[in-house]
Amino acid sequence: MLVFLLNYNTYNKYLFKRPDSSAAKYKHYRMKTAFQHVNTATISFLREKVGRITDYEEANELLIQLSGIDRFFRNKDEFLTFLDLLKPCSVVCEKIARREYGDFQTPLELSNTICLYLASEDILPNVIIEPTFGKGSFIISALRHFSQTKRIYGVEIYEPYYWQTKFLILELFINTPNLNKPKIFLYCDDIFNFDFSSIEKSIETHSILVLGNPPWVTNSELSTLNSSNLPAKSNFKFYTGFEAITGKGNFDIGEYIILTMFKLFSKRYGHMAMLAKNSVIKNVIYDLPKMNYRIGDMVALKINTKYFFDASVEASLFKCSFKLRSSSPICKVSLLNSPHLVENEFGWVNNKFVSDVSLYEKHKKYDGVCSYIWRQGVKHDCSKIMELDMVNNKYVNGFEVEVNLENDLTYGLVKSSDLCLPVITKPRKYVIITQKKNW
Repeated sequence: MLVFLLNYNTYNKYLFKRPDSSAAKYKHYRMKTAFQHVNTATISFLREKVGRITDYEEANELLIQLSGIDRFFRNKDEFLTFLDLLKPCSVVCEKIARREYGDFQTPLELSNTICLYLASEDILPNVIIEPTFGKGSFIISALRHFSQTKRIYGVEIYEPYYWQTKFLILELFINTPNLNKPKIFLYCDDIFNFDFSSIEKSIETHSILVLGNPPWVTNSELSTLNSSNLPAKSNFKFYTGFEAITGKGNFDIGEYIILTMFKLFSKRYGHMAMLAKNSVIKNVIYDLPKMNYRIGDMVALKINTKYFFDASVEASLFKCSFKLRSSSPICKVSLLNSPHLVENEFGWVNNKFVSDVSLYEKHKKYDGVCSYIWRQGVKHDCSKIMELDMVNNKYVNGFEVEVNLENDLTYGLVKSSDLCLPVITKPRKYVIITQKKNW
């Protein structure tokens, strides 16, 4: 079984600015920002075991025995920087840069909960790949809870996190040497440019699991922030006509990553379990029928984003199975804390995308050509008069004055800001329409 850990949690790493210094000093800075998180006992252990070694290849041989990490140091300069940091005067307290709009790194409490849940579902990986591992929470949790793991491949664009994860893995095995120790390959790169071909060849006989937390940010937000780390322009959602030419504007980076993983691995046996905004999960399910991806057994397990990320956005763990093509893609909805208590199901039924499958099945006999006309684009210059709120079963206009109106002159109004909601059960406002359209 193969695990893919996508912990693309933050885009401060896209925007990280180098301090004004030489390249050598900058390399020292990047490793030092990660080294501050290593505890004193581990540093003492490393001084004793590694501090006396002069050849970086010899150090790599020792560290692969200790941690399983292949090529811990990519070159001699990195090894010399590490030796310098082992000196007591180099151990300083320095914060890793955080992005301007907040850091959505997955806390260990959540990554542990997810890995325990997956293990309880008999999803037990042999090989782990995390295209954007951040601070390494999912890798650490996977090492703790998946004892069958044989190999780990990880990619991370932000070099301080790349080093911090290496040190955390090393520290984990120093403190718990009896843990299963897979061979670990970590790369400082990004998912948009990383070549998965060599990894694909090595996983042909394995079951796979795509696991992680892609970024909760859109391509437009990254462009606004002058980020250079954007996916190459492509028609990845298979649009046609004018939409294919324009790319249909904005899209979510997390959605792009999930669909990319589908493209790479959905024909292999395995699973995906990724944190994503609920809007992303809805879009993924909506797009499945027009894509040739073999996806089934879909479930969205809601999480408390305020508790884990201090974020006011609805998100879930999206779990699905590969190599299972469903004729009608349907996603179950439940809580991560009670995954077997299904609250709802949404998806495709009879070529229609519905927000509640059970309600639709109950009332589908009424489905057909609607006798009511959907009025779109109503324009007026008197919103305080024409737009109404319903307060205590009475219409109230923009001047906070109650008005008595005939019901056949008032219609539910859906504002553009309401359309981002996954389900609209009743209108937030009402509008007065006094004229009829002549057909």
